[in-house]
Amino acid sequence: MLDATIDQARDAGLIAPTSPLAAIDSTGMESRHVSRYFSHRRGCHYSRYPKLSAIVDTASHLFLGLVVDRGPKNDLVEFVPLVRQAHRRQRFETLLGDVAYDSEGNLDLLATQHRVAGVFPPRRGQSANKPPSKLRTPRRRTLAQQWPAADYGQRWQIETSFSMLKRLLGSALSSRRRHAIDREITLRVLTLNLMILLSTAIHLFNRAGGTLRWHGCETVSKPRQGKALCRIGRAAQTRHRPRRKLTDS
Repeated sequence: MLDATIDQARDAGLIAPTSPLAAIDSTGMESRHVSRYFSHRRGCHYSRYPKLSAIVDTASHLFLGLVVDRGPKNDLVEFVPLVRQAHRRQRFETLLGDVAYDSEGNLDLLATQHRVAGVFPPRRGQSANKPPSKLRTPRRRTLAQQWPAADYGQRWQIETSFSMLKRLLGSALSSRRRHAIDREITLRVLTLNLMILLSTAIHLFNRAGGTLRWHGCETVSKPRQGKALCRIGRAAQTRHRPRRKLTDS
């Protein structure tokens, strides 16, 4: 189903046939509805947590691929299957990531198998704006000498996607079994992609003026007022009662 959302976004013009920039990163999800502050005050420390690794399109914040695992774990473990999954679904020219993905093997994999330019800071503990130029491996050395600072500034768009996922759909999971947790995280990512598609479609029709039908949802756009009325079934229909006329007694 994630493939269908990407195909729909491509047909609607939300993303190009080949994305110029994509970003990769990982985030942790809450396996319980207890806040980290409360757990810290009670002295409860959980060593394992659900981990979501994803690749997003920086222009639209759509998720192109995801791998659900358990943390804490090095991000390099999910790199190869995640890149293959996302690039099969949507091609991209440049992949942005933090220093956790820095590896000569990763850069070589992207360049030789997928024809993608990888942009990862080449050394830990050093500013990404001024990477070291004296490196032994050729690809990392070339990247440091020709560091694309403007493109790397778009890496933070994936943090926006993770923030949207947690703020809109929540960071705490209700499932307990491992396969159920993996399925719930996947469904949340799929739901966020659908929300982005629907909001973009409503915005475009609201500007142009027209009627949009989206799986039973009828959106009537009013260009003069700049408002959209979304009617989902009979329960959401609005009824306006006529005002009573005042008569002289």
